[in-house]
Amino acid sequence: MTAGRWHHAFMRDDDPRTGDASENQPALPANGVPELSPDPLVVASDAAQLALANPVALIEGLRYLQQRIPGFTQLSAEEERSLIRVASLDPDFIEAGIRAGSAWSEMQGIIGRSAEELRHEADEIRHWDEVELEVRALLKGISAANRKRRYHLGRAILNLYMLLGTTIDAEPRRHLRPHYEEMKRAWQSRKRKRRKAEEPEKEEE
Repeated sequence: MTAGRWHHAFMRDDDPRTGDASENQPALPANGVPELSPDPLVVASDAAQLALANPVALIEGLRYLQQRIPGFTQLSAEEERSLIRVASLDPDFIEAGIRAGSAWSEMQGIIGRSAEELRHEADEIRHWDEVELEVRALLKGISAANRKRRYHLGRAILNLYMLLGTTIDAEPRRHLRPHYEEMKRAWQSRKRKRRKAEEPEKEEE
């Protein structure tokens, strides 16, 4: 899925062209995909159940979505440290400052911003805080689902390994010995790496 297709399906057109035949067409084809509300990325309340997301299409869509988030950026560790102290001021202190600005008529001329602008920015921050919480919950859910997938795959491979280990000498399975030996080497290598990682911890104790 290209950026253009993601925009067409989930975003309102930023530059509509008159005379385009698609103007009179629904944003999405009538193929079972839920109808979206006019607000970008919001599904209408009476929409049908969502189809499960394809991870490849989802990655492309999320990358495109990054371009639609105001101020989206990535900070270095140094930049993060330089911002965190002032960005973490007590909410009561911030609220008191906004009220002080509202009562001081000269504030805009001194700091270049009005109390109304500060209030608007505080409200905007609260909305984006809610977005952060939802995205963190989304990431946690994706991580949990993928961990379960790893568990189901790993359990199946472990069962295969143990089954081969006890029956590899049986005549119908001798041809699988190279594969079993490869699995055995990988398993023992993993155990050696884990032991080396645990040794420094024991020395420190």
